[in-house]
Amino acid sequence: MVGRVLKVLLPPMVLIVLVLGLILGGAATPTESAAVGAVGAMLVVMALMFVMGFFLISSRSFSSWYPSSPFLLGMELHLVWFGVMIAINLQTSFLTPPFGFSLFNLQASHRPS
Repeated sequence: MVGRVLKVLLPPMVLIVLVLGLILGGAATPTESAAVGAVGAMLVVMALMFVMGFFLISSRSFSSWYPSSPFLLGMELHLVWFGVMIAINLQTSFLTPPFGFSLFNLQASHRPS
C-alpha cells in the first residue's frame, strides 16, 4: 500500500521540490522555474503516454487524453503540436514490447514467398 502511494506521489513531489528549490536556491527566477516545471510536467505526460501505448490501441490512447484539453488550452499549449507529440510518442511505443502492435502489422504485410 505504501509503495503504491509513493509510486503515484513521487513524480509530482520531485517536480514541486525541483521548481521551489530552483527559486529558493537562487538558481533561477520564478519565470524560469515555471518553464522548468512545464517541461517537467510535459515529460511526465509523455512518459505516461508512452507506457499507455504499450497496452492500448491509438484511438483509446487519444480518447483517454481528450478530457485534459481544457487544461492544455489554459496553459496556452497549441493543441496541434500536442497532438503531433502524442502521435510520435504513441507510434514509438507501438514498436516496443510487450505487445508491439506495429510489429504485427509489419509482419502481416511481409509474407515470405
